[in-house]
Amino acid sequence: MTEELTPPAAPEADLERGGWEQTEIQRETLFEMPAMRIRGVTRRYEDQRTRDALRVATDGQIDQQLRFFAVTRLSFEPPPPPGVSPTMFAPTLRSEARRTFKTRLEERGLVDIEEGNTERIRLPDRSRARLTCFSATDSSQGAFDLPLECWVAVWTSSGTVRIVTGGYPAVTLDSHFDLDSDEESLGVSPDEYRREFVSLLRGVAEKDQ
Repeated sequence: MTEELTPPAAPEADLERGGWEQTEIQRETLFEMPAMRIRGVTRRYEDQRTRDALRVATDGQIDQQLRFFAVTRLSFEPPPPPGVSPTMFAPTLRSEARRTFKTRLEERGLVDIEEGNTERIRLPDRSRARLTCFSATDSSQGAFDLPLECWVAVWTSSGTVRIVTGGYPAVTLDSHFDLDSDEESLGVSPDEYRREFVSLLRGVAEKDQ
């Protein structure tokens, strides 16, 4: 019998303050390794506040997902034998996570997807997460193409594996769409989006301690 996966913890208070809303909890088989299946349960969120603000500012012309954030907890079937840590599978997990993430971006309808740099950041428990950046374009609104910066982060801590993904505009919305709006959420820079993503990622790690 397949174990029912428990959804991962997330920094709910920070997400709520940022205008994020949970859109889905999904359980699925993510990929397979020799003699082992990797399953995951994912919480997905959307920045509903900014989406609503852009829709109002454009009189309904532009209504699309602008930012997403998700956290996934992995499980192994069958479990690794005693003495075998998930850390031993880290290179394969990171590679498969990047491949799966790119596929998911394609399934969202994004185009011009390119894998970029990889970097490492230190988490609250002193472990490190490895982040890989992807550039992409959302062309779902026709003439209103929106460049995005998307990230996938993978780390292991205390025998658990977490994957955090996120994406946000690689431009400032009010300038990109030539808006005359005083709405604060439409004037956020890509650097500010990135700082919030990293903060939320660290918030996930804090929940694991």
